[in-house]
Amino acid sequence: MVKWLDKKKYNYRIELYIDNSKVIENKLDMVTIPIIQSERGPLNGVNLDKIEVTRSDGVTKVEFETFGFVNTEERWIMIKNIQLSKKGETKLYVYY
Repeated sequence: MVKWLDKKKYNYRIELYIDNSKVIENKLDMVTIPIIQSERGPLNGVNLDKIEVTRSDGVTKVEFETFGFVNTEERWIMIKNIQLSKKGETKLYVYY
């Protein structure tokens, strides 16, 4: 079972998978992931300044930024310096 980052601080987490068929080679890279923050989305009402992103072990934090676009509900998470694998999916967790 994957460890939980901090159950007192984060009640929920989402698994994110980066499709290895989209990775050209194994390297350190930046990944940008769209997160829709709407009434139907899992992150409705979540303050994205208070989220955390970890590697597949559930506890090793990764560097990231969140940003959005004016007059839209779309928010994005940009994961920085993550090792992407051509051999298998890269799994991350977003805690909120």
